[in-house]
Amino acid sequence: MSRYRLNIRDNGVLQTSQAETLRDLKAARIEASLCARRYIEKVRPDKQIVNRMYFEITDCAGKVLLIMPFVEAWNNGDSTKPRRWWWRRAIR
Repeated sequence: MSRYRLNIRDNGVLQTSQAETLRDLKAARIEASLCARRYIEKVRPDKQIVNRMYFEITDCAGKVLLIMPFVEAWNNGDSTKPRRWWWRRAIR
């Protein structure tokens, strides 16, 4: 188990989160996708607004491990299976 931060970047502004203990990076991506879907459904039903929002999944030291756009969590009906073109590992 590792600790990850699911930070949100909205129009260039970074909102940091507290670290969560998750199994691995795939579990962190799934959690971010589910959070994005809940956010879109409850807070911002106008999906056009979330086009500029994405998760930056980091380790506890702040190193970006994965970047995932919010809108793709909505477009992808099965949030457990990423589409290769919509998420990427950060350059190490």
